Amino acid sequence: MNKMSVAALALVVACGTAMAAESTSTTSTTTHKHATFESLDKNKDGFLDSKEVQSHSSLKKAFAGLDTNKDGKLSKDEYSKWQ
Repeated sequence: MNKMSVAALALVVACGTAMAAESTSTTSTTTHKHATFESLDKNKDGFLDSKEVQSHSSLKKAFAGLDTNKDGKLSKDEYSKWQ
């Protein structure tokens, strides 16, 4: 192979790798892969409060609806209903 062919092949491989990485990222967003309850429960009290979900926009939006007993926090059971 000449230098031009090698460079073109390298470019194709690099673009394919970048597209695959972007596709994986998009897929995880659209399938709503959620963080674990334990990873969100920063103070380890067994509940998620509004401060603990601030960085998770979709959970933040769903928070009030998931808080079925309206105590201002999510139990692990309430969180598990988040789809």
